[in-house]
Amino acid sequence: MKVKVLFFAKARDVIGKREMYVDFEGEKVEDLIRHIMVHFPKLGSLKFSVAVNREFVMPDHPLKDEDEVAIIPPVSGG
Repeated sequence: MKVKVLFFAKARDVIGKREMYVDFEGEKVEDLIRHIMVHFPKLGSLKFSVAVNREFVMPDHPLKDEDEVAIIPPVSGG
């Protein structure tokens, strides 16, 4: 399966990219996150939410080819 992954805020700093396409074996968001963490283990130190096609989802949410997945850490400011 191939999906587009967008990284925001601190996740973008850790990955070093704003977006990338990921080709992985799996069916769910949690499979994708595990795959990304193998290549970018520092992502595991962050808390973040995941959105699929602009809708927040849980880790067991199913993915399909060409979904857009966003990794969104909490943001604070004032």
